[in-house]
Amino acid sequence: MIAKNIASAFALSILIPAQVMAQCASDGGTGTGDDYATMVLGGEGGGKWNVTNYLKESTASGAFQFTYGTLQDLGYITKDSRKVGRDMYEPGEWTGDVNWTGLDGVTSRVGFLNNQKAQIAALQRFTQRNLESINADYSSTVNGIPVTPGGVGYASHFLGAGGFKQWRSCGYQPSCLPAEAIANNKSYNPQTMNDMLMGRMAEGAGVDPSCINIDNYEGEIPTVILMPWLMS
Repeated sequence: MIAKNIASAFALSILIPAQVMAQCASDGGTGTGDDYATMVLGGEGGGKWNVTNYLKESTASGAFQFTYGTLQDLGYITKDSRKVGRDMYEPGEWTGDVNWTGLDGVTSRVGFLNNQKAQIAALQRFTQRNLESINADYSSTVNGIPVTPGGVGYASHFLGAGGFKQWRSCGYQPSCLPAEAIANNKSYNPQTMNDMLMGRMAEGAGVDPSCINIDNYEGEIPTVILMPWLMS
């Protein structure tokens, strides 16, 4: 369901030194950015495209668990839409003064949840924005793990660009993790969160987010209308 075939690469225009880039399959190499998308899909959405936060503790939505605020920042919801209330920490549609812009054909939360191509486009925008803001030194290592676009992208998907830079500021130590990240993820303490993030840096080291091919993914699947003789 995730990929039809791996063909040409979709460039993100991320300025990354060529020597640290895994060559995309379309350029004669073996690296694919679809591996990056699959990795984040497993780590964030548990392999599901239309999942929401089952604990009802956040507005996290879809394969890559984008929150209401992130969807605003990415341009899917207007900035003048109302702030999130507790009633929005539920599965299904968001109600009230929520104005969708129509970006990537998305006009509702359910439409976003059921649209692979739109979610991949959101992943591309979010990852590109984070990598450009972080501006990492891809010739460096941390705890023996190479610093790469895939690793930085995957860790910053959890922390955000600002949170990642704060974590980096004292050498990727638990003491520098943002207090907000700890407070919002009660299943972690600083040490276990640090271990998880270092694991993301290692897991992402071999994949290249700039190779994602958006054409490998499905758009919104039309609602199935049952004929009367098929309805119970």
